Amino acid sequence: MFSTSKSDDSSSIDSTGLAVFYDADKDKLNILKYIKGKSGIYMWTNKLNGKKYVGSSVDLRRRLLEYYNVNRLLNEKSMPIYVALLKYGYHNFTLTILDTCDMDSLMSREKRFFEVYSPPFGPRP
Repeated sequence: MFSTSKSDDSSSIDSTGLAVFYDADKDKLNILKYIKGKSGIYMWTNKLNGKKYVGSSVDLRRRLLEYYNVNRLLNEKSMPIYVALLKYGYHNFTLTILDTCDMDSLMSREKRFFEVYSPPFGPRP
């Protein structure tokens, strides 16, 4: 399902378990399968301008299904990442699963990744 090089497949997992999906549109089913039953931190990266958005969820699959619900994106245009997904399309985004962790450490780990990547898509709600 995953490869270690971008040229072999559109997704990969490195030795630490980090997952990178290079085409969030084409890889939708693989993404949802990979994150099923997991909590953790994710990052959307716009391949055209490099802007990033870091988020977390106790249920990654449920959260990512929200991103893939176009009606939800249209109704909540106050979120810059929603506007960007609608404007550029999922195929222009890479989705990275930065970490999977238990609920107790989720917020502190998200904060750490947010500080590292300093995503310009705006502050976390």
